[in-house]
Amino acid sequence: LITPTGAALIAEFAEDFGPMRSLTPEKVGFGLGTRDCETRPNVLRAVLGKEIASTGGNDWETDTISVLETNLDDISSEVLGDFVERALNAGALDVVHTPIQMKKNRPGVQLSVLCAESDADKFSEMILRETSAFGVRRTLTERRKLQRETKTVTTPHGEVTVKLGLLNGEVVQVAPEYESCRAIAAQADVPLKAVYDAAVAAAR
Repeated sequence: LITPTGAALIAEFAEDFGPMRSLTPEKVGFGLGTRDCETRPNVLRAVLGKEIASTGGNDWETDTISVLETNLDDISSEVLGDFVERALNAGALDVVHTPIQMKKNRPGVQLSVLCAESDADKFSEMILRETSAFGVRRTLTERRKLQRETKTVTTPHGEVTVKLGLLNGEVVQVAPEYESCRAIAAQADVPLKAVYDAAVAAAR
């Protein structure tokens, strides 16, 4: 619930926007606007409270992102592939297309674009202009991310760049960089998998 004046105040003073976080309410206030909005109540509700800290004690990073989705049953694979590449180059966090069954038993795809909240309008327009979509669904979602580090490890085949995912100081994910592994594999004339496995072992 919000009034036009309340929205203006939030736009001026808020440090960030997103779904309401888990908190313990301390005060709740209501205000009534004088304008008749016809389609919705002109009411402002404000909640003051303390955010509930995570009890798990994990040091992962959290943020809120936008998820844009549309269902398509009349788009060519060439256009879809081009869109994925262009969206990623334009700054999308991820782009996924999932096979789905649509009305009249037609096969289709669900196109999903993950992006920063500030980029939601840009990618919504991109979907509407560059695919066969007539509409886009938008939701906000929280995500949790591992602390990330990039380092170079030494393997029997050469030095490889790896990305580490850490949780509470512990390495829980190791992702060797593909291009780095491919270059070393070609140089040492060994299978790519051998370089990949050696890099993972060295990073652990």
